[in-house]
Amino acid sequence: MDTFVLTSVIIYALLLISYMTCKALGRRTAFRGVNKVLLVLIYLALTVYAVLLNTDRYAVVVLVALVFTAGGDIFLLWGGNRKMFHCGVVSFGIGNALLIVFALYEYGWQWWSLLIFAFLYCLNLYLQYRKVYTYGSSKWFLNIYLIFVGYSGCLGLSNAIVSTATPALMYGLGTLMFFISDILLGMYYFKLRKAYVDVLNSLFYFGGIMLVVLSFFI
Repeated sequence: MDTFVLTSVIIYALLLISYMTCKALGRRTAFRGVNKVLLVLIYLALTVYAVLLNTDRYAVVVLVALVFTAGGDIFLLWGGNRKMFHCGVVSFGIGNALLIVFALYEYGWQWWSLLIFAFLYCLNLYLQYRKVYTYGSSKWFLNIYLIFVGYSGCLGLSNAIVSTATPALMYGLGTLMFFISDILLGMYYFKLRKAYVDVLNSLFYFGGIMLVVLSFFI
């Protein structure tokens, strides 16, 4: 890990702590928005750097994927607007579809990842049916989106379990954390609107994205 990567990771960690602190205190300020944009720019810059260094022949697929997740992040700055929220969901969905493509090419496919995904997805549908939680008017958008982020996380988990390579472990855990972050985000928006849930969402999301990016430098 060279000086640029290490410095970027340190700055990223400090920005993430600052961002989560703002969320914990319930402060919706311009500083918080700028903080989020800076986090996005750092993970994008590191991915561009990985592509330029040619650390992996498929790194460009992850770069395009993270451009879409960055778009989702920007759209969610206006998450109170339903159209912007849906645009963010679509953008994140495309990003996760590309992360799946990368994982299949780079780390392979474990058939039982489908079993894990099927169980979790059916559980999600059952809990909605039992009214434990509901996605309201966004249920079609979010349930379709969960197919992509859910399978990306389950595929990453399966590859992390069977692989002895550190990059596969980091990438797999990163995509799994991405999936968990969206579960937390769903809880925050539709069930448990508590600051700690919002903070954990940011920790798992931005932490997971950074693990995905750092898998190119290990």
